[in-house]
This record gives sequence, C-alpha cells and structure tokens, in this order.
Amino acid sequence: GLDNVLIKFSRCCSPVPGDDIIGFITRGQGVSIHRKDCQNYRKRDTAPENEGRWIKVGWADTITDVYVTTITISSRDRNGLVMDIATVLNSVNAKVRNLSSRAVGYGQAVTVVTLEVKDISELRYIMNRIAGVPGVSSVMRNGS
Repeated sequence: GLDNVLIKFSRCCSPVPGDDIIGFITRGQGVSIHRKDCQNYRKRDTAPENEGRWIKVGWADTITDVYVTTITISSRDRNGLVMDIATVLNSVNAKVRNLSSRAVGYGQAVTVVTLEVKDISELRYIMNRIAGVPGVSSVMRNGS
C-alpha cells in the first residue's frame, strides 16, 4: 500500500515468491522482507525495542524477477558427491551462483548452494531432486 519505499530481501532467510513474508521497518534502509519462519521474526518478542516495526507485506501480483536463495545439503561424505549434486542442478537447469562443499568429520559433508529461482515451487522441485542424490540426508533452506 506504499509507493516509493526502499525494500530489500533479507539475507538471513532469503524469501522467494510463494513464501509467507513479513516486513521490518529498518532505520534508514527502508523495509527488509523476511520469511515468517525466519529466526529473526520468530524471536521478535524478545526485542521490545522493535515493537511496531514488523508490518504486513505481500508479493506483487505479477512477478518477473529471479530471487537468490541458499540451501544447505547434509550428506555422507563420499567421492563424486559434488559432481552428483552438480549433475542434478544442471539437469533441472538451475542457475547456480555459488556451490561449496566440505567434510565436517565422522564421514559427513555439508554442501551449500546459492542459486536463483523464480518462486517457491521451483525451489521445492530443486530441493526434492537433490534429496534423491545417494547419501543425501537433508536439504534445508537457510534461515529457518
């Protein structure tokens, strides 16, 4: 309902169209958009100085942009893991901005992928496909 308001999408939870969202009036940087399951929104009651700064927001009726979001993949550490994940991402024509993987000990690995999606349904499809890679135990969005 407001025009000419600077908005930004928070990096803590990286909302994409289709997510339930909420706005936070920042000091000097407009409105920051968060997912309603974002840890920062969930702990709003513990920060009384921010009372009244959370506002109702919604997605535009027509969305033509792409949105950057990050997922974290937990899996068994094995040879070819990154190649298998990259193959899935390529097969679904995902636009990957960054992919990094590291062993975390005890035979486990964590892979973080930053990618561009048009909406929540595309993101869920990608996440479901990655979940099918052998050895993958979970695929989670960052910020929840």
